[in-house]
Amino acid sequence: MTSPSKKLLHVLVLSATLIAGSVDARSISIQIPSPAAPADAALWVALDAGPGFGSSILSLDDGRRIFLPFQADVLLQIAEGGALSVWYYTDYQWQSIGSTGFSLESGEVGYVLTLPQERSIDRVRAVQWFIEGADGGLAEHHVHAQRFGREVYLPRYYAVTTSGDLELKGRFGHVQAKPRIYQLLPRLFGNENETRKVNGTLSENGSGKFNDLSKSVLAGLRADGYTHVWLTGVIQQATSTDYSAVGQAADDPDLLKGIAGSPYAIRDYFDVSPDYAEDPAKRLEEFQALCERMKASGLKVLIDFVPNHVARSYASDIRPELAFGVKDRTDVYFDADNNFFYLTSEITDGAAPLRLPTVDHNTGQIINETAQLVGKADGYFPPERVHGRVTGNNVASWHPSNGDWYETVKLNYGFDFLNRDREPEYPSAITPRKRIPDTWKKMDLILAYWQELGVDGFRVDMAHMVPPEFWKWVIHRARMRNAETFFCAEAYNDDPAKVPSRDPALRESDSVMVALLDAGFDAVYDDPGYDTLEHLYTGNAWVNDLEQVQSRLGAFFFDCALRYTENHDEIRLTHPQTWGGLGMEVGRPVTATLFGLSRGPVMLYHGQKVGEPGIGREGFGGDDQRSTIFDYWSLPELNKWWNDGAADGASLSEAQRSLRAWYVRLLATLQEPAFAAGNSIQLNAANRENPFYGKVQDVDPSGHWFYSYLRTDPESDSHFLVTANFHAKATLRHVRVRLPQHAVSALGWEASADTWLVLKDRLGESGTVVSMPIQEVLREGLYLDKLEPLSAAYWEISTAQAAPAGARVPASLPAGNAFLGAPPVMRVRAGDALSIDLRRFGNPGETHRFAIGEVDGVICRVDTLNHRLMLQTNTESTGLKRVSLQLQPKLAGGSILESSLPLVVEPVSKKTFYLSGLNEVTAVSVVGAFNQWNTEASKMQKVEGGWTWTGTIEPGRYVYKYVIDGRWEADPANPEREADGYGGFNSVLNVESGAVGLPPATLIVESVTAEAIEISADRPLRQVIAEALPKTGGTMALSATVEEGRIVVAHGNTAPKGAMIRVLAETDDGQVGLPAITFAGSPVEDIWQDDIIYYAFTDRFYDGDPGNTQPVEDTDVLSPANYQGGDFAGIRQK
Repeated sequence: MTSPSKKLLHVLVLSATLIAGSVDARSISIQIPSPAAPADAALWVALDAGPGFGSSILSLDDGRRIFLPFQADVLLQIAEGGALSVWYYTDYQWQSIGSTGFSLESGEVGYVLTLPQERSIDRVRAVQWFIEGADGGLAEHHVHAQRFGREVYLPRYYAVTTSGDLELKGRFGHVQAKPRIYQLLPRLFGNENETRKVNGTLSENGSGKFNDLSKSVLAGLRADGYTHVWLTGVIQQATSTDYSAVGQAADDPDLLKGIAGSPYAIRDYFDVSPDYAEDPAKRLEEFQALCERMKASGLKVLIDFVPNHVARSYASDIRPELAFGVKDRTDVYFDADNNFFYLTSEITDGAAPLRLPTVDHNTGQIINETAQLVGKADGYFPPERVHGRVTGNNVASWHPSNGDWYETVKLNYGFDFLNRDREPEYPSAITPRKRIPDTWKKMDLILAYWQELGVDGFRVDMAHMVPPEFWKWVIHRARMRNAETFFCAEAYNDDPAKVPSRDPALRESDSVMVALLDAGFDAVYDDPGYDTLEHLYTGNAWVNDLEQVQSRLGAFFFDCALRYTENHDEIRLTHPQTWGGLGMEVGRPVTATLFGLSRGPVMLYHGQKVGEPGIGREGFGGDDQRSTIFDYWSLPELNKWWNDGAADGASLSEAQRSLRAWYVRLLATLQEPAFAAGNSIQLNAANRENPFYGKVQDVDPSGHWFYSYLRTDPESDSHFLVTANFHAKATLRHVRVRLPQHAVSALGWEASADTWLVLKDRLGESGTVVSMPIQEVLREGLYLDKLEPLSAAYWEISTAQAAPAGARVPASLPAGNAFLGAPPVMRVRAGDALSIDLRRFGNPGETHRFAIGEVDGVICRVDTLNHRLMLQTNTESTGLKRVSLQLQPKLAGGSILESSLPLVVEPVSKKTFYLSGLNEVTAVSVVGAFNQWNTEASKMQKVEGGWTWTGTIEPGRYVYKYVIDGRWEADPANPEREADGYGGFNSVLNVESGAVGLPPATLIVESVTAEAIEISADRPLRQVIAEALPKTGGTMALSATVEEGRIVVAHGNTAPKGAMIRVLAETDDGQVGLPAITFAGSPVEDIWQDDIIYYAFTDRFYDGDPGNTQPVEDTDVLSPANYQGGDFAGIRQK
């Protein structure tokens, strides 16, 4: 879609007509406010106006994209004079059509747009518009938007009511709706049985029931702040428990993982597990009653939908006419009309029968523990002795392994996963006339069945293994039955089994998550964010990495991500062998940080709020640091809260009570408009060079353990600062969070002498309040005196005319007067970057800002937020440089203060890293001791055949690794390795010293007169820089000439009498030595530069009085860092 820059129509009106109680396509009026209509702009209007599905992605030229919270199927571009361009979404892609049938006429309040009467337009359901500026900017007048680069996500739209009015909506319904999901496995939740026998049966270990979710328990969950409850594993699964009395016999022992069985090996898609019913014969009635109780309590019902696979024993006795595979051709591997994939000679070696890994087929010995306990296993499944089927994880083998999903079989949606480039056998943008596969139709009927039973939404298992086109088709059909049906997807972009979309609006580089969101999912898993924070404790990640990881998600994915810190697939936070073994407290910074990031849903797992650790072996799952989903079991810590059904937490420890109360406050605060509807502004990148940004060790950059961001909703004036200290032991003191200008603008602040900022922590028990003048915040940043280890805070932001009573008010930092001194000589290696704190040499005060001049061969930039000069040198440009430095006035009429920074760029040898292949990955970095293992420092560039990075490294021995899409791996091309201490290996690099040439020139002051200075040099010179450094500040450039090895510096008419003069010289081969220092005439006063200072570190100098020697008794303090005994007596004696 291209968009010429045209003059915008200030007001657009769609004429209205009501037809039989529904809203016709010509029935809405839209008024664009005049301030949002600059000249030379274009207006775009997106509508859901047809009976079919549409697209959430609008791709404009130059790589720009708009993402919508609904699927549009009509797109209009309105340009100068009312010229119209129209696109329809049909056959899984946007297609330009003529404007026949569309008309635009001038009306009393603007323009009237009439839509044609045709089958593709039946009624307008939703609409959103945006302006494209002459400069290419998109939707800049939308207050609520998430922007990453050239992508914009608009989280709001207008739904058309039956009366023809426009109702403002968000992705999840109400504009301030933010789903808060509680995941529970009924088998574990409410199971009071404390036996917990490893591999115990139902009769031994018990099981929770639907009835355990009583009205009072559900009311408590709602009071805790939840909106949805995900009832995990309720659909009937393969199990060893025999319910023959109600027509549900136990499964073949060769198909079981765990005595209870896997919840994701679905045996009947139209039934629920008898385990959860008080009366197994009435299990569906009891489930429906639970759904009714949940709705009465204000909770939405979510269940699993497992589309990729079913149990090998799948057979429905409720809807047998919808059984899978009944009409399949079993003699072919793939057929579009088949429900399954079959093992044939064209795809696999070997022959029937299917041999399952429960038995050693050479000896006949049962080797699977579940099969041993259940008994009668033989390693075969009778229905597949002749015709075998592909496993749920795409393994086409007659001999699946123990690590495969051998208990399941993969369903066929028309995508040949073994021939991924094959044309799809289903409707898509490249195959629009293909018929709907049989599996699609059956899955739609399954969803309809559960919707009719009262289910409000679905958590979809491994959604990326199914074609996105199917999701677009089936979710649309589900929402035709119930427009509010909720869909969230478990999906992983790094899984090679993901199925690509053929929609041209999607790019090859797009994550599968974007395809799923466009297909209609409300939310998708934020696995990258979760992994980043886990690697903070189990790998080499910095919390800084989170900002880049989240930005790589793109605007759409970022804002619609489902965030979690525990679920049934992930390890428990509190397990002693996970998350650094830090216990339940690690959940505070991790959960608070992830949950507040965007408008998307959040999810807590049962037991998380009370620190359930998942310790020990339960059965099939082993001691896998999780709470089992395969076995009959109960949760010991959760049961302390359960308290025989009272759910009052009477048996919890004080620490558990405190943690649970903290989570409840978290869920409550997430309902504030800033979090539910506001925009997100990340702050770590802006504070990277801020030395007061929570540093634990004195290494650059900031942001190893401290993270912060803003959530801001200008419409409701709701604003929060989120801070988190991820360090296990260090208390962060005197933290300054500096705010970039776009953050200040979002907060709507103005520098006013009588306005105070007020911060109130909504997560802490005490509700700490901090206050400081806004003028100081704008100049120095938000000040936080003390952030405890493993802590997080949601600071509610407000302003006042004075500090509130009882608030903590930090000591004020006066701005002082603007002053600019003379920076010393700086040296940097060619090709390296240099970051310099400019306030070492000057103070901008309230009136000035730092500025920098251009220098050949050096990229110069001033970070005005952190008052730092950022220099990036060129590998080819070395030698002596003079960097012009200024303090420029903020207001017209002020004086400019000038100085300069002498910069010596030293030539060095370069090291090139090259990693071949990896065409499918998106990001590669090289990390090691030479860059403090920082994944941001040395990003590799993709080149033909691989990835490369060239940089300078000091001579020495280093260990290093590559970070490939978040995975840390040793260099496959380097055989020299050593253990990394985490069960893997580091590669080893030896960097040799380069050859040393002649030394730089030695400068000797030969004579000083009132007019000039004469200096001798012992080597030929290429250039000389001479400057006066007056006491009043700054530097003054002086004229310098070189004749026959002698430098003459004229200063008589330029430099103040007695001012220091600094002279630097570069030799013909680029060497720069020490400067020559003298004065303009004789010094006019005794200055410290003439003195020699002896510096002594007292406690390391000499122990003159052993009686006062008292080292710190702390095993965490290393001996070299401890008190060494030195004292003033030792100094006096020596």
